[in-house]
Amino acid sequence: MPYNPGGQTGPPGPPGPTAVIQDEGVPLPGAPHTTLNFVGAGVTATDAGFGVATISIPGGGAGPAIPLNEIVFGTGPSITSSADFTFDAADGTFFVNTADGTTHSPFSPPGNVRIFAADGSAAADNGGDIQIIAGGSLVSGDGGMALLEGGAAVIGNGGAVEILAGDGGATSGNGGAINILAGDAPTAGGGGQVSIAGGDATTGESAGSVTISGGDGGADPGNIILNAGTGSDAGTIGGGISINAGNGVASGDDGGAIVATAGVATDAAGGRIDLVGGFMTSGTGTGGFVRLTGGANNDVGAGGEVILLGGAGGITSGDGGAVLITAGSATTAGDGGAVNITGGAAVGAGQDGGDVSITGGTGVDDGGDVNITGGDATIDDGGDVNITSGNGGAPDGGGGDVSIGCGTAQGVDTAGAVSISSGTHLGTGTGGSILINAGSGGLVSGDGGPITILAGTATTLGVGGAIDLTGGTGTNGNGGAITLTGGPTTLGGTGDGGTVNILGGTPVGTGAGGDVVVTAAAGNGANQNGGDVRITAGARTGTGNDGDIELNFPATGELRIDGDPGAAGEVLTSQGPALPPVWSPSGSPTVFTSTDQTITSAGALTIAHGLGATPEVTQTYLVNQTAEHGYSVGDIVKVGDYIGSAERGTSLVVNATNLVIRYSSSAAVFNVLNKTTGTSAAITPANWKARFIAIKF
Repeated sequence: MPYNPGGQTGPPGPPGPTAVIQDEGVPLPGAPHTTLNFVGAGVTATDAGFGVATISIPGGGAGPAIPLNEIVFGTGPSITSSADFTFDAADGTFFVNTADGTTHSPFSPPGNVRIFAADGSAAADNGGDIQIIAGGSLVSGDGGMALLEGGAAVIGNGGAVEILAGDGGATSGNGGAINILAGDAPTAGGGGQVSIAGGDATTGESAGSVTISGGDGGADPGNIILNAGTGSDAGTIGGGISINAGNGVASGDDGGAIVATAGVATDAAGGRIDLVGGFMTSGTGTGGFVRLTGGANNDVGAGGEVILLGGAGGITSGDGGAVLITAGSATTAGDGGAVNITGGAAVGAGQDGGDVSITGGTGVDDGGDVNITGGDATIDDGGDVNITSGNGGAPDGGGGDVSIGCGTAQGVDTAGAVSISSGTHLGTGTGGSILINAGSGGLVSGDGGPITILAGTATTLGVGGAIDLTGGTGTNGNGGAITLTGGPTTLGGTGDGGTVNILGGTPVGTGAGGDVVVTAAAGNGANQNGGDVRITAGARTGTGNDGDIELNFPATGELRIDGDPGAAGEVLTSQGPALPPVWSPSGSPTVFTSTDQTITSAGALTIAHGLGATPEVTQTYLVNQTAEHGYSVGDIVKVGDYIGSAERGTSLVVNATNLVIRYSSSAAVFNVLNKTTGTSAAITPANWKARFIAIKF
């Protein structure tokens, strides 16, 4: 530890005992002294300014070389007397427990040095302090350095440097603290730095690590806190915290990893890792952001990934940890923070942009769901969910597709379904719409995009999937309509409006072609009409032609009325209001319709028809008077003349004058099919009346 006798006086140290002034080891009488008076031939004391007094003592010639100013500790036994201390005035060496002039060789056995402060003498006294203070500079020089350095080794390990705070008392008292503080700059300079570095290593050996550990045990184990400094000048940024892993040196060497691991727990939650951006306490600034960035590649390889993984569940039970990405909430008038997940951009020709994949977890039972939900609103509209593919680039890039597909199924389970549901209105407004819009063609030419809805294909003996279009159910109002409309033309051109085609399916093998069935619904409730089937051709404009209604039949196709194809040469003939048409021989037929007749078991009727000849066609109808078997009052039901197996019906004999009718002797007289279920049921004669029709061609 060098000592410079010509150096400047350091700053005042902590208060200590009064100095004792000795002459050749004998204290001067009259202590304590407050004044030092320098006398002798050639000795001068002058004021150098800035609180510095210069003492000049003339030397005798060139004098000895600059003293080494060393303290050498020997290897002898413990110090027992003043003889163990010697001083060589020629080179300024102070020897402890070794002879004056002993060579200080690195190969000599070292002497140990222990410096103890005194213990407190009373019960409440503190132990004595040990202070090692380097000399200060009073003008423009640097302060002296205080160095604690372990001994160097030639072959073995270098000596360690340990700084240990004192233990707390046996029954109470905290352990002593260790404070490492760099010096402050009181005026214009910068504060001193604190550097802790592991030792370097030669090739093939491990460099020294740096380990910082909080204390173990107790109710509150020690924390590790890293605090960057706070700026004091306006406009300055708070100090940062940088944690840098080591670089790889040679080609193929990986850079060092940074691993932050929270504490392990037993029967409790593991420790948390929080990365929190800095708060903004006042004003209109923003809170600090948190950025996780994979390492950039400055050559030809891929950039580093950023992976967020929830913790694995327990070995025998327990759910896996969730990964939650939640934007910040707005406290008053601001909007909530957005969450943007964006694939990386590609800049080179022929390179694709990065994908964004969101995948539910794989399960032994059910796989994990993927839920994308717009935010709820308290007052205004709920948040939208927009799924939009990317735009194509010029000149020939196509727009990206949007594909929604379901998972395949195995065994007897059903494959996944696609459900698209608009929102339900809980008040008096309208429910949400579902709009499927194909894209428009180009500005100059190009067809509009089609909309194709395909049901699933059946394999082997299964039935192909159906397509059901059903209008919405009305609770008290009307049910919703279904409208199929061909596309209009615009810009006043000569193009035709789009066609609406409804086609039955074409079989590939020997099966029949698919039917096209158009059926209006039956009325429900008392005195309600059944739905109409209307086919209306388009009306002309100007001098054009009105649209036709065309029925085209293959070579053996038939036109059936209530399942009756009619005979060759017959025509459809109206029977008047509330009666279906019938097949009649060609010409102008004459139709007789009786009044509604009472139905009596085994009863007989003779009704004059007035046709002037025997009619060719007769038909019996039942007219409902009191609702029964699903029928409403006024419903007209066609029945056969006689059903032998059930002994129901009539015997109807015709001549040129009359219809001679005999009812069945069965109590019910007639059977009808239940209007709702189709089940055969006997009527109650009092609830019905009979109507008879005769036609003469």
